[in-house]
Parts: sequence; structure tokens; C-alpha cells
Amino acid sequence: MLVWKSFLIAFSVLLPLINPLGSALVFLGLAGEAPPAVYRSLARKIAIDNIVFLAIIELLGAAILNFFGISLPIVQLSGGIVIAAMGWSVLNERDARANVRNKEEESEVRDETRKQ
Repeated sequence: MLVWKSFLIAFSVLLPLINPLGSALVFLGLAGEAPPAVYRSLARKIAIDNIVFLAIIELLGAAILNFFGISLPIVQLSGGIVIAAMGWSVLNERDARANVRNKEEESEVRDETRKQ
């Protein structure tokens, strides 16, 4: 029972960090137009690579941290700070369309000055 509880806690913590829905959109954008067999093959390779990576980190993570002299509470604190900073930047993000408009206007001004 403890193993399942630990698994569910770890899964619920990793789910928002891995963000499968956002990653799927990136995957589709990078893969482009391809037959379904190619999508399945790439998705399978990516899933296997992620599982191997997470298993290695799970098994060797403590040894790697000890080798570099880093304590687990420091990693937890710094990870929390990073996630809080990411959330803060999302909350304070300007309107994306306004940024695009500003960049388009800047490029138009640069083009006009080059023509003159």
C-alpha cells in the first residue's frame, strides 16, 4: 500500500511539470505532417527515453547529489523557488498579442529607416 501511495504522490507531482498536453502540441509542431505510424514510433521512443531518464534519476539521484555535496533540502528549496518564479512570470505576463504588435511595429520602423 505504501508503494502505491508513494507512486501516486510522485505521479501527481511530476504530471504538471512534464505537462503532457503542452508537450503534445510541441511534439506535433516538431513532427509536422506524418503518417500515424511515425507518430506512434516517435511517441514510443520519447516515452521510453523519459522513463529511463526518470528511473536513472530515481536510482542514482541521491548518489549524484552526495558526490557534489548538495543536500536534498537545498534542491527542494531551489526547485520551489524556480516553480514559484515561473508561476509569478505567468501571472505578470503581458498580453502576447500586444508584444507581437510591438515587434511588428519595430520591424516596420527598421525597414523604413533602412529604405531611407
